[in-house]
Amino acid sequence: MRNAGLLDRTTFFVVSDHGFASYTHSIHLNFGLEQQGLLRNDGNRYAGTVLVKSEGGAAQVFIPDTKQRVLLVPRLKTYFASLPGVARVYTNEEALAIGLPSEQDTDQAPQLFLTADRDYAFADDAADSLVTTHPAEGQHGYLNTDSDMQALFVASGAHIRQGVKLGAITNLRVAPTIAAVLGVDLRSAKEKALTEILK
Repeated sequence: MRNAGLLDRTTFFVVSDHGFASYTHSIHLNFGLEQQGLLRNDGNRYAGTVLVKSEGGAAQVFIPDTKQRVLLVPRLKTYFASLPGVARVYTNEEALAIGLPSEQDTDQAPQLFLTADRDYAFADDAADSLVTTHPAEGQHGYLNTDSDMQALFVASGAHIRQGVKLGAITNLRVAPTIAAVLGVDLRSAKEKALTEILK
């Protein structure tokens, strides 16, 4: 922008949709389910009674057969809770409190929702052990109560006051703030622009 002669009328926003946490241990739930006789590994792909979708600090467990759910949910909750690196195992009913949908309302809701301890993350890939250790990597998917999951917000430039420190803000204020700089009215916005940072 400097080379183009536009720096004095440019505003920069650096934002993110989530934070990142480092971890050195991966939990391979599919390996554990294979040991339980609920999955089989066909090369690099798992198939069976239970499906797992890992997302770093969280994992969703689906049991498509509703008759199997009655037996497997309590059994797997106990099993997963005993594994190293698993912070908590929520049933679908318990997970409603942290914002997950009810399995009564959608077939996209997991029957179990797992969260990882610090320095652990869940992985979907095929493995020869339940937990592997490796050099530090980064991942998201942890509960939003984890301070490492807080998103980044930096604003600077032509329409921004210098030296203002905001502290924590809701992501719902980012779009209205950018819209205010652009002169766009976001009538459906649920939060107001960060006028305290604007010139």
